[in-house]
Amino acid sequence: LRQLTAIANSARAKYEAAKKELAKATAEAKSAADAYVAAVSQVKEAHDAIGRLAASAYIMGGGFTNLDSLLHSDGPQDLMDRLSTLDSLGNQNTEALFRFKVAEQVAKAAKKAADDAKIAQQIATEKVAKAKAIADQARAEQQKEVDRLQKIQDQILKELTAARSVRITLEQQRQLALLEEANANIADNTAVYTQIWPD
Repeated sequence: LRQLTAIANSARAKYEAAKKELAKATAEAKSAADAYVAAVSQVKEAHDAIGRLAASAYIMGGGFTNLDSLLHSDGPQDLMDRLSTLDSLGNQNTEALFRFKVAEQVAKAAKKAADDAKIAQQIATEKVAKAKAIADQARAEQQKEVDRLQKIQDQILKELTAARSVRITLEQQRQLALLEEANANIADNTAVYTQIWPD
C-alpha cells in the first residue's frame, strides 16, 4: 500500500506539473495570437496607406512625372515646387512601402510564433491528459489495494470477535468448573456436620 501510495503521489505531482505547463503554454499561445492580430492590423494600416497614396496619384493624374513637370512648369519656382512635391510623394511612397514590408515580415514572424505556441499548447494538453490518465490509474490501483486490505481487516476483526466470544465462553466454563470443585470440596469437608445437624 505504501508503494502504491508513493506511485499515486508521484503520478499526481506529474499531473499537477503538466497542468502548470499547460497553463503557461496557453498563456503563451494567447499572447502570440494577440501579437499576430496586432501585426495583421499593422499590415492592414500600411496597406490602407498605400491605397490612399495610389488614390491620390490617380486623382492627380498620370502625367505628374519629372518630365511632365519640366515641360509644363510656369517658371523655375513652379518647377522647384513640382519637383519638391514629386520628391515628397516619392518619399511617402517609399516609406509606406517600407512600413508595409516590415509589417508583413512582423506578421509572418507573429504567425509562426502563434502557430508554434498553438502546437506547444496542444502538446501540453496531450501531456496533461496522459498524466491525468496515469494518476487516475495509480489512484484506482491504490484504492483497489485499500479495499482489499479493508476486506482482510474486516474478516480478521470478525474472526477476532468470534475468538473472543469462544474465549469468554471457555473462561465462564472454567470458572463454573472451579466453583463446582470448590463446592464439592466444601461438601466433602462438611460431611461431619451433617451427622450433628441433619437439616
